[in-house]
Formats: sequence, structure tokens, C-alpha cells
Amino acid sequence: MEEINYIEAVQNAVFDEFEDFKKQELLKSKEQIFDDNYQIRFYDEVSNFLECVDDAVIDEIHWKCLNEDKGKILSNMYEHYLDSEYASINNSEDLIDLIVDYNKEYHHDMLYENDSEM
Repeated sequence: MEEINYIEAVQNAVFDEFEDFKKQELLKSKEQIFDDNYQIRFYDEVSNFLECVDDAVIDEIHWKCLNEDKGKILSNMYEHYLDSEYASINNSEDLIDLIVDYNKEYHHDMLYENDSEM
């Protein structure tokens, strides 16, 4: 059985999700797009980050967790971001913290099924 490359799977899923989001945004009026600027920035920052990093930056277990949300990684993380008082996307460390925090909340069982280190 072929082993899944979770990094590649997540990166491809995030690319596709961002492209779909962008297409939907471009169908909106200028005013609606302006109103969505916060979400647009989030999607852009997170997708760029995830598409450019690897397992040297984010442990494989976190990629595996994100892979569970294929098709809705950005949208789920955005909702989590909005609900998180201290979440930030200002730099790489903040983005890593956001991903780890997201996975701890939504993929707790997967993270701890083998007592994996984070």
C-alpha cells in the first residue's frame, strides 16, 4: 500500500481551496470584496505559508491532522482563528502556533492516539 505524502496532499488541497475561494470572491461586487478583506488576507497568508513549508517546520502529525480537513482546511482554520482570542498570522511562529492550536482542538484524538510529541 502506498504511503500518503501528507505535506503534498495538504499543500495541493490548500492550493485548490484558495483558488476556489478566489474565484468566488471575484464574482462579488467591489464593496463585498472590500468587506471580505480580513478573510482574504487570512486565506492568502495561511495558504502561502502552508504551500511553502515542510516537515522541518511543522511535524508530520500536524500535516496528517490537516489532511483530515481536505477541502475545508482554510475555512475551518479561519473560523477557529476568529474564535481564538490570541491567534495571529503576523509571522511564521504565529502561524505554526495557530496550526498546532487548531489541531489540538479539532484533532485531539489523532494527535494523542500514539502519545505523539508536538
